[in-house]
Amino acid sequence: MKRVTYALLLVSAAFLLSCSTPFSIYTENMFRGKKALDETDYEQAKDYFMKAAETYRNGSALAFAATASYKLGDLSGAERTIGEAERLDRGHTFDGRYFPYVRIMGYKALILLREEKEDEGIGTLSQYLEMYKYVHSGSTVREIEVMVRKRQFNLARLEGLIDDQIKWYEDDVDQYLRTGTGYYDRASRGGSRSR
Repeated sequence: MKRVTYALLLVSAAFLLSCSTPFSIYTENMFRGKKALDETDYEQAKDYFMKAAETYRNGSALAFAATASYKLGDLSGAERTIGEAERLDRGHTFDGRYFPYVRIMGYKALILLREEKEDEGIGTLSQYLEMYKYVHSGSTVREIEVMVRKRQFNLARLEGLIDDQIKWYEDDVDQYLRTGTGYYDRASRGGSRSR
């Protein structure tokens, strides 16, 4: 009897471990996509993010896919994907808890400026700056504000600044969501770092 019970427990455990939920597939693809993006393997990153978006269609997966498309030089693909990410985000209020919008607005501005749609790009970049200042501090904002005011853009530098700001913000939000500590920990007013 003990052997049968043990065998059933073992088979049940193996079955449960082999089951993949849509959420686990989504999170695995997002994790792998972010890793590939960090390693500058943009084609692989885009594939992972699109697989994540197929599992769970949302602004975050699509914003990351648009980032990879932009890095690959596929501006039309990046523009389509960021547009869909923005449409999926409609109706969400931006209060610091829903963070894909920072990436969406930052990359939308970069795409528009790269496509030489200066007025739209500057307008979107100005919205990005207002939103970023609302949710995060940082000294790098001033450099972008100067570019906007002078209407002179070093796109490589701007991309680097926006990438850094997005990464800092997403890392801080992720830390807070995982541990309850860091920049967004209101109880301790943690993290007043300036970047």
